[in-house]
Amino acid sequence: MADILESSVKYVPGVGEARARLLEKELGVFTVGDLLRQYPFRYIDRTKIYPIDRIDESMASSLVQFRARVTGVAYAGEGRRQRFSAFVSDATGSAELTWFHGIKWIEKSIEVGREYIVFGRPSFYRGQLSMIHPELEMVEKALSRTARSGMQGIYPSTEKIASTLGTKGFYRIMCNAWALAKERITDRRGIAGDVYVIKIAGAACDAGLSLEEVVRITEKARDNISTIGLATAPGTHPVTGELTFELPDDAIEYGMGLHG
Repeated sequence: MADILESSVKYVPGVGEARARLLEKELGVFTVGDLLRQYPFRYIDRTKIYPIDRIDESMASSLVQFRARVTGVAYAGEGRRQRFSAFVSDATGSAELTWFHGIKWIEKSIEVGREYIVFGRPSFYRGQLSMIHPELEMVEKALSRTARSGMQGIYPSTEKIASTLGTKGFYRIMCNAWALAKERITDRRGIAGDVYVIKIAGAACDAGLSLEEVVRITEKARDNISTIGLATAPGTHPVTGELTFELPDDAIEYGMGLHG
């Protein structure tokens, strides 16, 4: 593939034909480059695990995770209105997890008596914690996996993408897409990430490391830093005093460049 950024998104590990059609229809993502232009609107700390009794209604707009054991399952409704529930608990409390879609897959992946890391948006009914379509991962797998980072990006999504991939699944696909684009590293421009690379290189020199080790550490920092510029007001030319671009009061602009 001459230019990976122009290649079909189906070539990203974890995507394939079916998910590629979903990304095309829901987000207008056709190529690897299109996917990489989907920017996270915020980040969450996936290293933080709450006891159930520490999750309250003030967190209803947030994504949280807790560790709990499945104590039972139940079905309600029929046909398209059927729902599947799993009841979980830890030493501090209990919660109900509910799915309306993908029931056949979910019921096969849940084992009563096993512990899971539960991730999703909390809601409360009569003081009882519940989650709709949460993501589950067996505790053994979660603890044995070496995370790339404790911070996970949350990307723009739709109901169909959320129910098919989940926030974690979409994030993994984004990580895979960035890995494919590594060959384009020489195209990257020097922007805000330079500050961290230079600081890290200087600290390595101050520590008295060899030149080879300084180069290794600096290149590792460079290869693992991505930044993006954000403007809330236009820049001003330092000589003429003229605005370098126009930006309405109710808009922001983001991209790779600086100073407009």
